[in-house]
Amino acid sequence: MLSHLRQPHFVCEEDCWYSCPLSGECCNDHDAGTACNCGADLHNQNVDRLALASDKLGWYLSAALEDSSVCQEMKTDIENWFDALNPPK
Repeated sequence: MLSHLRQPHFVCEEDCWYSCPLSGECCNDHDAGTACNCGADLHNQNVDRLALASDKLGWYLSAALEDSSVCQEMKTDIENWFDALNPPK
């Protein structure tokens, strides 16, 4: 659902020496190691955590949409929240 927020590993087009080792474009900078050094792994882990939390929250909000005791204004806010999570393609 939030996959559009994920980041690729950094690639430096001008000099692959500066590319992230996990980009597939790194020029054997042995000092860089084999782990992500561009922040994409951490960022994507946070996106995954946000997506999981949003999915769980979505279950509760979906139930509120069907509850007759929930006011229309709140239902509109919930629908807007769902729309914001699914941007147009």
